Amino acid sequence: MNKIYLVLVFLFIAPSLKAQVLKSGPQEVVPNTNAINVAVSLNEETIADDYFAEADRSEKRGELNDALALFGKAAFEYNNDKKYNRYASSLLRMSNVHLLLTHYVEAEQIIL
Repeated sequence: MNKIYLVLVFLFIAPSLKAQVLKSGPQEVVPNTNAINVAVSLNEETIADDYFAEADRSEKRGELNDALALFGKAAFEYNNDKKYNRYASSLLRMSNVHLLLTHYVEAEQIIL
């Protein structure tokens, strides 16, 4: 007798459980003629990234004065763009170049 009640309960519950299944297929988009699409670039490269890359290449070639100037330009641009992580990285690289040029006071001032 209990099995019959259990089967009847499952028969009434099963359709409601099936209705809660999520459909993961493609969804139909309703066209709206008043919508404005705005494209946002996830890759926000700036001129500072170009300066930093060129300074890195100059440092590897041994052109330390050019690298120093380019790291300075990159740091200025990163500071203006409020990319403080890259700004700090540029300052550290500038300090490293000053150390390579044996400009110890300048290297210390940049770090401080």
